[in-house]
This record gives sequence, structure tokens and C-alpha cells, in this order.
Amino acid sequence: MSKRILSMLICLSMLFGLVPTGVFADGDGITETNGGTINAAGEIYTEAENSTEKAAAQSAEENEVSLFAAENIADVTIDGTKTSYSDIFEAFDAAQATAAQAEIKLTNDVDIGSSNIVLIKDGDITLDLNGFSLFGSFGEANVTTSNGMISVGASGENPTLTLTITDSNANKSGTIANNSGNDSTAVIRVCSTKATLNIEGGTFQRTGDDVTSDNAAVIDVAFGSAEISGGTINGNVYGITAESGAKSVTVKGDADVYGYYAAINSRTDANVNLSGGTFSSNGSTKPTFKTVGLLMTMFLTENN
Repeated sequence: MSKRILSMLICLSMLFGLVPTGVFADGDGITETNGGTINAAGEIYTEAENSTEKAAAQSAEENEVSLFAAENIADVTIDGTKTSYSDIFEAFDAAQATAAQAEIKLTNDVDIGSSNIVLIKDGDITLDLNGFSLFGSFGEANVTTSNGMISVGASGENPTLTLTITDSNANKSGTIANNSGNDSTAVIRVCSTKATLNIEGGTFQRTGDDVTSDNAAVIDVAFGSAEISGGTINGNVYGITAESGAKSVTVKGDADVYGYYAAINSRTDANVNLSGGTFSSNGSTKPTFKTVGLLMTMFLTENN
């Protein structure tokens, strides 16, 4: 009797040994073997088939991640360390948070919208357009501390700060534009007495149909100083306005300045120095230079 029971146990043991181990697996029941992959249904996949499925799954996962990953739009370099940003305001904040010189280099086009301005309160910052565009549609109704889409300095604050704008791209296609059409909104406004704006390259323009006012410029120097040594300024009202509070406005080099009403609009007591550049307005109907009691020294190429 005992021999019969022992024989039955040996037979059962042999039967269990023939069953694929994937049958007893937890989860999805997939088991790796030397011959391939066995799933819970007992189906066997070869190594090649298994690799193809894994690659497809990995690609799908990467695509899913990329849908949620924000695209980098600027690199900020401080003391040789480069950090990429997907938010232009965070990039400018980082550049202002250091005592060292900082470079912001665009790596994509940037739209700041209709209710935001780039406000620079401190620092020594170089903005390299790198062939890309920074644009918005900021209008006078949105004005808080300035009436410029980019404000160099803030009203009531007076730290020493410098913004230099250049374009390292070989095609020189970098652009900063305010597309609001609002006549009272500049593209860039210098707003504090210790602020300096240097423009070495890039195209700066205001667009829109509302050009009935006589108040706005692409570059508006209310206080502080500006030096334009390169680039193109294209204004649907004025190219550059030098307010009475401006310390100095200098245009030199190969800068090209156009304004529908005038290339240069200078208020009372403004100090404007023109030692180079090309200037033009709307043909014979508008003056190239509009001046009110200004101190202006000119050695220039005038292109009416």
C-alpha cells in the first residue's frame, strides 16, 4: 500500500515539474526564460519580439513625458555656469539675483503676452537675442511702474543697473517687438537715473494701426542713459525719445533709426549726441529730428 502511495506522489511531482512557471507568477504573469518570454497564457515570445515590444513601450513613455515637459526658452550664464529656463521671467529674476555679470541667451521665441512686462531692477545683464524674438502686446492700460514692455529700472527705485542687448546670430534676425498698437507704450523704457541701456544689435519695433498720437517711441529714455551703437529701430511713432530727465542719449556706429513722425524726438534740456548711424522718417512729410530746446551734437548720416 505504501509503495502505491509513494508511486502516486512521484507521478504528481513529475507533472508539476512540466507546468510552465509563468502559471504561478504574480502580476501580469510574464516570466523571462532562456528561450524567450512566457506570459500567463503560456504564450512564448522570442527575444527579438520581446525587445521590439520593450522599445515600443519605452518610446510611448518618452512621448508621454515630452507632452508635459516645458520647452526651454533661455539659458542664463553666471560665473561660467549655465542654467536653462522655460520661463523668461524666472530667467531675468535669476540674472538679477547675482552680483556678478549675467548673460541671458534666448534659445526660442518668447511671447510675454498682453499683461506682463520685463522689469529689471538690478544687475549687470546682457540679453543675447541669438536670432530669436521676444514680443508682447503690452498697452497703456496695463502700466504700473513704467510704460515700457521692457522697463530698465523702476519708478521710485534707484540702484545702479545695466542692460546690454545684442544679437550673436549670424543672420542678425533677433527682434524685440511690442504689438499692442497703443501709442503710449514704448518697447523699452529707461526709468531710473542710474540705469543704462546699451543696444549693440537686434531689431526693435512697435507695430499696430493706432499711430494717431504723438507720444510714444520704440526706445524711450525717461531717466538715466542710453547708447545705441548697432541694430535697427523701427517706430510707428518715434524711433527714440529723449525725455527731459535723461542724462544722455548717444547714437553711433551702424545703428539704423526710423520713426514715422521723427527718428529722434528730444524734449527740453535733453542731451543727445549723434556721432554716427542712419536716420529717417516718413519721407518729406515728417522731420527726421524733432527737437525742443535740446543740446544736440551731430556728426551723422541723415537719410530723409
